[in-house]
Amino acid sequence: MVEESLRIIKTGAIPSAEEFTSQIEPKNVPAVFRGCVNDWKALSKWNPSTGGLDYLEPLFLETKTLASINLWMNSAQARSSTHYDPHHNLLCVVSGSKQVDLWPPSSSPFLYPMHLYGEASNHSAVPIDKLDLSVHPRAAHLKKYSQRVILQAGDALFIPEGWFHQVDSENLTVAVNFWWQSE
Repeated sequence: MVEESLRIIKTGAIPSAEEFTSQIEPKNVPAVFRGCVNDWKALSKWNPSTGGLDYLEPLFLETKTLASINLWMNSAQARSSTHYDPHHNLLCVVSGSKQVDLWPPSSSPFLYPMHLYGEASNHSAVPIDKLDLSVHPRAAHLKKYSQRVILQAGDALFIPEGWFHQVDSENLTVAVNFWWQSE
């Protein structure tokens, strides 16, 4: 049985910043604050049971059957690995900016895809920012195939299935992407 001092704290009261810092945080145990974010607009706007995610779909995707909707948030600069997605992708920047480097499927030999049956078979083995041509000599051709786009808040980028891409996100970036099956 869990010791009383280690039990999850559950409360319907929302603590002040001072109460949280002096009474809850020092206990070093999990705490649940029921109804704490009830006032957030996201609760109503993002509730899929009431059609709340419908407003997220750009008009030209209304005929698509979405495989996934993903929310991406970061508070510091971040870089994805170089990879391709298993579906068509519409990347929409809500806040901040993203730099996206793209390579067509025909450049795959220069990106040294990971083994087909591995955990990251859709990822490149080439560390783009620390390129070592003695290890990956074909990567010398990557620059010829590379394209770069910078997305600002309000921009959307269609990335077709199979296109390798690496995404650099600036501080405080929020984005949503939509995946759907290609035909």
